[in-house]
Amino acid sequence: MGIVIQVEPELGRQAEVVFEQLGTSISDAMNTLLRYVVSRKKLPDDFSRPPIPCIDDMTEEEFDAMIQESFKAVNEGRTYTIDEARRILEADDEAL
Repeated sequence: MGIVIQVEPELGRQAEVVFEQLGTSISDAMNTLLRYVVSRKKLPDDFSRPPIPCIDDMTEEEFDAMIQESFKAVNEGRTYTIDEARRILEADDEAL
């Protein structure tokens, strides 16, 4: 089974460069992370979530880009019901 993940394009390009320098691939790194999570039922201790964007810390351009990405996600059907979102958030909290 394959899993498709979405990442910010520039982040993906930067990660590919770093993993290539480390002699591995994004796919191998994700497999390693997933094996860890499955075997230990938790995230690595030094693993942290990215900060939640705060409008007070954003430039107008960053805010506009975030809103445009949100509209794009809705138009592409990348949405969740409130119950689905709640389950995802609760699962994230349990993993920490």
